[in-house]
Amino acid sequence: LVVAHIVQSTIGTWWHVEIPFATYAVLGAGASLGGATRMTISITSLIAETTGAAQLVVPLMVTIFSAKKIGDYFNDSIYDAHIHIKGFPILE
Repeated sequence: LVVAHIVQSTIGTWWHVEIPFATYAVLGAGASLGGATRMTISITSLIAETTGAAQLVVPLMVTIFSAKKIGDYFNDSIYDAHIHIKGFPILE
């Protein structure tokens, strides 16, 4: 919410746009879920259908894709980590 306040105070005053804080909450939930699971399209459609906010599809896509790319840069997904923990061979 701190980031939401900073963005709202800067962009909102420049372009006179009012962005509700619930939008930031939905985007943050999508980013955390997409960053952990590394699924992009399914998470986007799941959150868009759950919230019923069709206007958030493009911001969700950008947010989830960037969370996936940043997560891929630093470590494996949660599913890959469980495969390594269980000792299963990775099929490629």
